[in-house]
Amino acid sequence: VSGLLISTLSNIIERRVERCRSGRVHYRMRDHYVLIGTDAMLPGLILQLFGRDRKCQVVVQTIKDVEEVRRKLFSHLPHAYERRIAFCYARRDSLEELEALGVADAREVYILGDSGELDDIEYYHDSLNVDCLNLIGHICRAHGRAAPLRCHLLMEYRSTFSVFQFSDIAPEIKPYIDLRPFNFYEMWARKVF
Repeated sequence: VSGLLISTLSNIIERRVERCRSGRVHYRMRDHYVLIGTDAMLPGLILQLFGRDRKCQVVVQTIKDVEEVRRKLFSHLPHAYERRIAFCYARRDSLEELEALGVADAREVYILGDSGELDDIEYYHDSLNVDCLNLIGHICRAHGRAAPLRCHLLMEYRSTFSVFQFSDIAPEIKPYIDLRPFNFYEMWARKVF
C-alpha cells in the first residue's frame, strides 16, 4: 500500500512539474506585467521593467515551445529575475487564454507578438495584435476595471502604425484601455537622429 501511495504521489508531482515547465499552469496575480509574445526585444524590455521595479511580477505568454523560450530568455537575464517570471503557453487571439493571464488585474500589458508564428507569414502580425487588444478591452469591460489598462501595442509595419496614430480604438473598450502603439523601427530611428 505504501508503494502504491508513493508511486501515486510522485506521478501527481511529476505531472504538475511537467505542466509548469510547458507553461500550462496559470497563476492568480495582481498588479503584474503581462508580456504577450516573445519578440526579439523581450529581454531588453524585461530588464527595463525590473529596472523600474525590482519586485515586480512578469507573465510571459507565448505560442512557442516554453522550455526553449525560457532557456533563451534566462541566458540574457540575471539569475535573480528568474523567480519573478512566469511563462504561459497560450494563443493571443483566444479570449479564455487571455483571461487566464489575469490581464484585467495587470498593471500594464505589452502586446509584442511571436515572430514566426502562423507558418512564418509575418503579415498577420499586426492584425493579430489588434485582435488581442480588442479581446483585452472586452475582458477589462467584463471585469469592470476602474482605471484604464495601459496597453503597449507593437506595430510591425509602418502603415499600420500610421493608421493607429491618427485613429482611435473601438468606443466600447476606450474607457478601459490606455493605448500606447509603438513601432520598433520608428523609435530606433528617433534615437539615431
